Amino acid sequence: LPKGEWLTRLAATAQDNVQLIGAQIDAGVVRSDFGTASITATQNANIGTITSSSTTTVTGASITLDRSNTAALTLNATSGDLVITDDLVSNSAVNLAASGDIRFESIAGGSTFTGDAGGDILFDTATTSNGNLQLIAGGILTGTLADTLTANTIASGTAAVILRAG
Repeated sequence: LPKGEWLTRLAATAQDNVQLIGAQIDAGVVRSDFGTASITATQNANIGTITSSSTTTVTGASITLDRSNTAALTLNATSGDLVITDDLVSNSAVNLAASGDIRFESIAGGSTFTGDAGGDILFDTATTSNGNLQLIAGGILTGTLADTLTANTIASGTAAVILRAG
């Protein structure tokens, strides 16, 4: 696409890797059966559903994501907010970053779960089944449940919940 073009109303499906690059990306479905999913928007990334058996990375000025079921998940809103409107599941690490706010309903991570916001972090449920959970907000941090779920990691002292605001 010529520079500055938008990818809109897109459904991208591949057996292996999916890579989307554009100024503004509006995708309903992104699915990679056996590979990675990589989405890079110089402006905003608005994604309906992401499914990937491997690493998934979304970068944009701001990001809105409905739902996701992936291995490792990284979401980076470089100059705005990160908004997740439905449930996310990751079989591995979850890394969330935003220069503005991070807002989500429920995220279940398989290992380490980190969230770092320049603004607020607002959520309902944040869990990890095997590792640390760390949420750091430059402003307010508000949520209902932040938990590491595996008794083995808790008993061995290898899991921690770290919440830091303002």
